[in-house]
Amino acid sequence: MFYVSWILGFLVLSGTGMLWYSKLLFGRQWLSLQGFTAEEIKGRGKAMALGILMSLVISGTINWLVSENHLSLFGAVELALFTWVGLIGPFHANDVIFGKKPWALFWLDSGYHVVGLLLVGLISSHFIG
Repeated sequence: MFYVSWILGFLVLSGTGMLWYSKLLFGRQWLSLQGFTAEEIKGRGKAMALGILMSLVISGTINWLVSENHLSLFGAVELALFTWVGLIGPFHANDVIFGKKPWALFWLDSGYHVVGLLLVGLISSHFIG
């Protein structure tokens, strides 16, 4: 079930990212906060492919951590939240502090990451926890 969970987590994480950064949710705000126009990001298929590959890595890592530590549903939620609070959140905060990016971008990007980590953790714990 490890590989089923890994692939399902990857698909859900990738789909969540595509929806999160689409015009339906936060795509327009993200473009504005980044200082991009829609025309500037067209033709960035290589970047999109790399982002999707990173979703595969993230899903595999969370899946492995849940499996190796025999985490329950609650443990997987803790893992996701502590990964965000202790690792991802501080990295994003440094982008704001040193990169002079707006805090709204921090919340937009970090929100996606915490939701994505939670979803992958829940899937992993369901199949292999």
